[in-house]
Amino acid sequence: MKLAIFALAVVLGAAPQEKRLPVPEAAQIKEAERTVKELFKAEYGKKTAADRAALAKVLLQAASSQSNPAERWVCLAQAQELAAQAIDWDVAYEAVHQTTLAFEVDGPALKSAHLALAAKAVRLPEEAAKAVDRYLKLADEHLRADALDGAEKAVAAAQPLAKKSANATVASQVAAKAKEIADVKSGLEKSKKAREALAKNPDDAAANLEYGLFLCMVRGQWDKGLPHLARGTEGPLRTAATRDLGAPDAAAEQAGVGDLWWDLAEKETPANKPAARGRAMHWYDKALAGLDGLAKVRAEKRLSEAEVALRGFIDLLRLIDPSKDSVATTWKLENGVLTPGMNFRSRLQIPYQPPEEYDLTYVLTTTGDGNPMIFGLVAGPVQFNVALEGWGRNILSGADKKEINPPFTKALNYGSGDTFGKENTIVISVRKAGFYITVNGTKSLSWNGPYAKLTNPDDWKVPSPQALYIGTWDRPLEIKKIALTPISGQGRRLR
Repeated sequence: MKLAIFALAVVLGAAPQEKRLPVPEAAQIKEAERTVKELFKAEYGKKTAADRAALAKVLLQAASSQSNPAERWVCLAQAQELAAQAIDWDVAYEAVHQTTLAFEVDGPALKSAHLALAAKAVRLPEEAAKAVDRYLKLADEHLRADALDGAEKAVAAAQPLAKKSANATVASQVAAKAKEIADVKSGLEKSKKAREALAKNPDDAAANLEYGLFLCMVRGQWDKGLPHLARGTEGPLRTAATRDLGAPDAAAEQAGVGDLWWDLAEKETPANKPAARGRAMHWYDKALAGLDGLAKVRAEKRLSEAEVALRGFIDLLRLIDPSKDSVATTWKLENGVLTPGMNFRSRLQIPYQPPEEYDLTYVLTTTGDGNPMIFGLVAGPVQFNVALEGWGRNILSGADKKEINPPFTKALNYGSGDTFGKENTIVISVRKAGFYITVNGTKSLSWNGPYAKLTNPDDWKVPSPQALYIGTWDRPLEIKKIALTPISGQGRRLR
């Protein structure tokens, strides 16, 4: 989709990046390597794959606290090498990524070399799917730099891996990225005449319109494209761009800019409609906290429609602020991963009231298999919870204060000790007649009946009886995705 770059840069915002350091000199690297290997002499003496993988993780973590550039470089380089030897490509790739963030290296080239090695080691379908995901992210990196050849090579390398993954969704993602790159390439060619015209006359209205449309709608580069649209041919696009560049602070005016882009999206070509809607989403996001009444309802409705069109779901993880939403113990949200504070009733309110019917998807890893995970759900006026896979059973709390135990099928992947297990995908499908839970493709729980028979126990209460929530009974979790797909009705944000 053309929205991939736009979604990251505009809807989610771009993270600030520290100034990168020059690569240390050879003599400095040699000295730092001697220091690192002396410090971890015992660990380097262990030769099994598990030992190398463990040391790679230690060095990767150590790198983040190094003020000495040479020692940081060596920690990252050694982490890459050791993890690759242990075929732990997740750690190796993260070490590569951290190196590109910290030092003045050719990041895409370094990542390409790493991915080529990883691709040769792929054996399982899930390993192939992970490699595809990284190649697609690399393609996006090339696209942001206008390096179309690099983007095409990344997608070409992903194609055989997509086949090896035996996953239709993965294959469609690769095909969509290939089309996106082709569209960008075509757009660059079409915009060439406009750029040439602007080089001769920066005030050429038609050329400004053409080039502004390309930058905003195809590339998602709104900061660069809006000034061109504002100097373009008289019309709705020029009006919307001018209002947008005015950067209003008042919520009503921000929503008004969102309305302009929303109305334009309805008249745009199918290729440009998602980007225009996305820009409307950007302004509705800004305005929402200051709106009330029907203006707020409309903004919420349009935000949901735009996000579902953009991603296929509503990203609830994006709405969470642990400093505001933690209820018992403080949760953390770092680098897109949500983790709980450890407590027997640790919980976090998700600031969202779901629609009447919905699918709620969690992607998470966990360790240990004794205590349950708690999923706080809402069906109409009833808030209730499910204690999933705890103490050898699933548990619902009845409104009559009695425990309900639906049939139990163990399907979660657990880690052992302090080591997290494989990723789990948990889908909770809430419908009018009842709900069911699928864990890693296996139906784990099913319940039918009036929701009035269920309740949320007093010791699991959260501030809003209309909100979803997540909880844990002293179980470590790493939650990487919380996505809601509306089926019927209208959900709304609670903040």
